[in-house]
Amino acid sequence: MVAHGYHNQTGGREIPAGSGIFQLPWLLSVSYIMKKFKLKHPPIVHININVLPDNYVNWNSIFITKKWKKIRKTVLRICKYRCLRCNKKTELCIDHIVPRSKNKTIEYDICNLQVLCKTCNKYKYTKVIDYRTIGMIHKFNSIKYKSIHSMYKKYIV
Repeated sequence: MVAHGYHNQTGGREIPAGSGIFQLPWLLSVSYIMKKFKLKHPPIVHININVLPDNYVNWNSIFITKKWKKIRKTVLRICKYRCLRCNKKTELCIDHIVPRSKNKTIEYDICNLQVLCKTCNKYKYTKVIDYRTIGMIHKFNSIKYKSIHSMYKKYIV
């Protein structure tokens, strides 16, 4: 399968694919190719996705699942569609308090999520900072334990 890629602002190369966007190494970035071969205009590049290594992980695949979309709506509702750091109502993101890069096992855990705007999310980066209030934490915990209880309800005598 051959896909057309495009250059992103971080210097990497992204390829739209069926399950999300793949981030490729800097070696395949347009700016690197232009410098290397002293080109004046960006080349048209065709990349064969089948050459990606077997251990390649698409970190963005979580964000297109139905489970994530449902969790996202719940978190936005609890946080009243506002950034918890600056109180902004636009450009909202769902942020993992403990980043996925540090603990991938809790990426769907609602108690590890908070709402931040893009600016505050960039500021937080990979730091572990919880901007939620005590009341919000209680709401997140009650939702988590209600869902766990409903999953195992049929086994309780």
